[in-house]
Amino acid sequence: YVGHPLIDLAKPSLLEREFKDKLGLPSYLALLPGSRWSEVKRHTPYLREVLECLRLELPVLVPTFGAFKEYIQKELRAFPVKVITQEEVDAPSYNTMAYADFVLLASGTAELEASLLGAPHIVFYRVNPLTYLIGKRLVKVKHIALTNLILGREVVPEFVQRPPKEVCAKVREYLSLEEKREGMKVFFKELKKRLGHEGALERLRELFLKLFYEG
Repeated sequence: YVGHPLIDLAKPSLLEREFKDKLGLPSYLALLPGSRWSEVKRHTPYLREVLECLRLELPVLVPTFGAFKEYIQKELRAFPVKVITQEEVDAPSYNTMAYADFVLLASGTAELEASLLGAPHIVFYRVNPLTYLIGKRLVKVKHIALTNLILGREVVPEFVQRPPKEVCAKVREYLSLEEKREGMKVFFKELKKRLGHEGALERLRELFLKLFYEG
């Protein structure tokens, strides 16, 4: 085992003050609806309902791909939302998650990245109801968040096919209680230990070269 490459990759490229000054946001809530068009179309209206429930004055930041920007802006136009892409800010997702007050994100690799960045977050996922029922029968796992799977317990709250009001209540809870956010970060440190030290990519390269030349 050479370690997990995300230990090396999941890092902000900008300093916190530099990033926040660039966007004019001293604090914000981050939303990551997904990396595929199907996820973005399915999750953005869901997140709109969460924001309607929250009624926060806190700005909302959404890092995404350029192809999704116009759609997300249109869907969330009723809220103080700023959508950023790689063309505007370097490593938008990593920088956004690293310095957010709190993060709401779709299940996937971004969830593990958020934990490695030390970003308190919850994970959600929505699918077609029929797909969910079939999947629930076929796939028997306790958790969907990679952090929870690795640690063997629910550290990151999960909301699969749950109503927006439940997500809303949990976000309010974490935003109002700093000790809960800090408590989550303690588990993120344990996660890093389990995944190994930095330098996984270099160790993998060395292993590949050794196998290639020595057989």
